[in-house]
Order: sequence, then structure tokens, then C-alpha cells
Amino acid sequence: MSITPLDRQSPMPLWAQLEAELRRRLDRGEFDAGFPTDTELTEAYEVSRHTVREAVRHLNRSGVLRRERGKGTVVNRSE
Repeated sequence: MSITPLDRQSPMPLWAQLEAELRRRLDRGEFDAGFPTDTELTEAYEVSRHTVREAVRHLNRSGVLRRERGKGTVVNRSE
């Protein structure tokens, strides 16, 4: 797992940085075995749960991820 730290001095909001970072990691196939929980992302990136949920919400809205009751967040594979 290769985590790129978020830039807290950047004018780009943390959630947008996290969204871009998660897209990069998704493109590399790092989440093929399963997408991390909100808590795992919160701890790994040292951000609030709100920041994680906002980033995941944008990925969900764009169709990259989907949240499933009882399963959590899963990668939306179109194959």
C-alpha cells in the first residue's frame, strides 16, 4: 500500500486531495481485494471521518465506488 500524504497547505480541500489519491490507488488496482473502511482511511491519512466520507461520496457519485448495506464500500467494476 503506497499512501501519498495530503498537503495541508494546499488550497485544494483535503477531501478533493483524498479523492484524487484514492482514484490513483484504484487505477493501480490496490483495492482489488477490498476497499478500506472509513475508519481505516481516517487513520491512514490522518483526516476526519467527514473528509473521508466526502471523498468517497464523490467517488460514489461518479460511479467508481458504491456503498452497499452490509458490505460497506465496494469497487464498482464494469467488466
